[in-house]
Amino acid sequence: MLTASTLDRGDTVLHVVKSPTYPHERRAPVLFLHGYPDTHTTWSNQLEGLAPMHPVATYDMRGVGDSTPPTGPRATDIARYLDDIEAVIDDVAGPEGQVHLVGHDWGAMVAWAVAQLHPAIVERLAILNVDRGPAPDGRELDAARLPAPPPSRGPRRPRRPDPALLVHLPVPDPARTGVVPDPRRAIDVDPYP
Repeated sequence: MLTASTLDRGDTVLHVVKSPTYPHERRAPVLFLHGYPDTHTTWSNQLEGLAPMHPVATYDMRGVGDSTPPTGPRATDIARYLDDIEAVIDDVAGPEGQVHLVGHDWGAMVAWAVAQLHPAIVERLAILNVDRGPAPDGRELDAARLPAPPPSRGPRRPRRPDPALLVHLPVPDPARTGVVPDPRRAIDVDPYP
């Protein structure tokens, strides 16, 4: 029921996995965005479980999985990731379509930015395992557009920070790009000092 296709973006070719949609289908597809260094396979169980009932899609972000390494000096700018998502949405939902956007890790950060900058194409937004980050222009995201949190159920106990909330920005895969990160620039963070 799921099919794989490619989407040529000029500086990269994206690997897209989606369920079929039908002309009479008016439900917005669920578009899953993986974290880094994950691939579309992160969402395999969700895709297989939902596809018989609802249109679904995911893709390998630029330079990971079955997508090709991007080329050019600005190929990994956040704006290119946002353009990719818009192109994938056009591919899976049509030029005027909307999606339910689900993001995990790096995919969640990009999903936040898409929802903030292009609210007309995001019907619903689900963010998994990541803290809210800055908007692509460096400002804080506008939480006024997002649903209010549920009411408090009493005082909260102080808790230690969750190390899973540390955001990992995408770094080119050395095996695919030949670029090797400089270990002298690595940051050693102890979330529990």
